[in-house]
Amino acid sequence: MLPENLHILNQYLPTGAFYYVLPYFEKYAIVLKLTRARQTLLGSYFYDTENKVHQITVNHNLNPQAFLVTLLHELAHLITFHQHKRTVVAHGAEWKQIFKEVLHEFLQQKIFHQDVEQQLFKSLDNLKASSCADLNLALVLKKYDKQTEENKIVIQDLKDGDLFVYDKGRIFKRIQKIRKRYECQEIASNKTYLFYALCEVEKHISNPPQVFTE
Repeated sequence: MLPENLHILNQYLPTGAFYYVLPYFEKYAIVLKLTRARQTLLGSYFYDTENKVHQITVNHNLNPQAFLVTLLHELAHLITFHQHKRTVVAHGAEWKQIFKEVLHEFLQQKIFHQDVEQQLFKSLDNLKASSCADLNLALVLKKYDKQTEENKIVIQDLKDGDLFVYDKGRIFKRIQKIRKRYECQEIASNKTYLFYALCEVEKHISNPPQVFTE
């Protein structure tokens, strides 16, 4: 039985995608939860053994292109679990093959924007554990985000040594790039943290310009 409010999903998806997603909800018992924004986690999947339902979460603030990619990622986990239970690793060969097949089905329907489609085709033979981990795909998907506040910037657009504000006014300094993340130091505590390259932060103006009025 389909959830009564499933039609709400349509407003989060690219035009035309809903009717291709619908069969998955008809075939499997799925509870879909739209969650708050999460920087390094866009979606999740687990099987609720008590209620015998598949639970999928997706960040509510994702643009339609990113939302669909994330939803298909989690549906691939569902199918992998349905076929193999817990006998395979989360992002192993079985999941990659299933995700590839699911993505290919949607790519044939020309639902994605052309640049997203092209990047997904490039990613098919080397699918990552998340679109966050696939930086090239993440950059293309981010183009379709709503315009952010003027003082917002992503970590990778800063320079080493630049200061930024994150998490309720905490001030950090970008130190260096380590593989696909950036080592940053919190000024108050001197502790270091790793930040995702596309994590949005607030520009920090250490010496704001003085304004004089007559």
